[in-house]
Amino acid sequence: MNIVLTTLNAKYIHTNLAIRYLKAYAQPEFNVKLVEYTIKDPAINIVSDLIQKQPDVIGFSCYIWNIEETIKVIKMIKKST
Repeated sequence: MNIVLTTLNAKYIHTNLAIRYLKAYAQPEFNVKLVEYTIKDPAINIVSDLIQKQPDVIGFSCYIWNIEETIKVIKMIKKST
């Protein structure tokens, strides 16, 4: 199973602990890939990159400040599959 955990950080210097904890918990049964973007990245670029990874499951880490952009990305992914 191809699992991708992702988030839209405020800046490139930020790291998301939540997806790292989930990855650590899932090992060794699952091989989880981590991918991080920023809220400034164009949604189409994020969607293209995620689809290119051919995931079976995508998990998003959401916060108050990134939820609107995250929802845009999710809607675009749903339309493309």
